[in-house]
Amino acid sequence: MSEVKKPKKKKLSTSALVLIISCIIIAIPIIIFLVIIISAALTNSKPSFGNRFDNDLNPAITSSQIESVKNSVSSISGVESCEVNLATAQFRVNIDTKDSASEEEIEKITKDAYDAVNKELPVSTYFKMSSDGQRMYDLAINSYNYIPDNNEDANWISYVLTKNSKMDDYETQLISSPKNSDLAKELRGEVVDTPDTTDVVDGEADAE
Repeated sequence: MSEVKKPKKKKLSTSALVLIISCIIIAIPIIIFLVIIISAALTNSKPSFGNRFDNDLNPAITSSQIESVKNSVSSISGVESCEVNLATAQFRVNIDTKDSASEEEIEKITKDAYDAVNKELPVSTYFKMSSDGQRMYDLAINSYNYIPDNNEDANWISYVLTKNSKMDDYETQLISSPKNSDLAKELRGEVVDTPDTTDVVDGEADAE
């Protein structure tokens, strides 16, 4: 019997081997690039969550403390209604007093409200930046006798007390009585007399 000859294995030529290695080298960065693009696309489709007050506002003000402050302020003599809310790290207290309240009465109510806040939320703890730079809450108390139809109402009184966490003490201002009334009237007159903004100003007044 004659022997069956096995076919000889073909060896890759040098040029073919170089071509295969070159293709592999080229394919690696392309694959990496595609992986990066796909990963970025998947990441961008998801919302990014963050908080600019991370590691700040500690201790935090709770809903029960807000309710307690509201009850305390509402019990102050001369207060008809009170709204307390916390928004963007600012603790706000809006107080509606009786329509006939004087500037002195509203100022006293505002400062009594500050004392009520301080009793429930000690200012040195909740509204004062710590020695290591940790930011805390800002405080704003706005007391008024009523909401006017316009800023020309001579009987409107609005008293504001503010304190941010960088301030050592609070500041107050009677915003219904500008320090420079002539300048305030002049600026308001310029706005009203401007044709392009007259409709906007009137619309805002109607909305109020």
